[in-house]
Amino acid sequence: MKKEMILLIVGVILIISGIASIFYVTRGIIGDVKTITLGVNETKEEEYSLEEGQYSLIINPEGPVHFSFKASNGSVMEEGNASTQTVVDLGDLPRGNYTLEMENRDVGETDVVVILQEKESLMSMGVWALVGSGVCFVGIIMLIIGAILMLKSRKRSESDKEGSNVP
Repeated sequence: MKKEMILLIVGVILIISGIASIFYVTRGIIGDVKTITLGVNETKEEEYSLEEGQYSLIINPEGPVHFSFKASNGSVMEEGNASTQTVVDLGDLPRGNYTLEMENRDVGETDVVVILQEKESLMSMGVWALVGSGVCFVGIIMLIIGAILMLKSRKRSESDKEGSNVP
């Protein structure tokens, strides 16, 4: 019975630590998520102050939008249309101020979720989320094995008691 309890406790600890690691890693990016609400034919701008690095822009609109990513001097670095989740590789950007311009091309109001993040942090977040999921999965397996062993142990002890009660 002692081994089974140890497996159950370790399984729970692994599940909790896996979930906690996923939460901790994704917490950093969640702060960088912006939701922009655009009315019909409305255009809005979001300002970003970036350090030097390789960046990716993730745009997830409810409806069709046109976007432009501009440097502080007004030059367009990337532009395009998006009606579903779109990932734009902005490449190496020098330190500076940038503007993301979003224009609604839908017939009604639309929300656009925008994430602008360094590629390295996006990739490390993905790796750590995968690791956290793996730890969580191992914890679930340990819980299942511990529960099965505990049930077998109880059944065995009940059958031993019944066997000793027979005259």
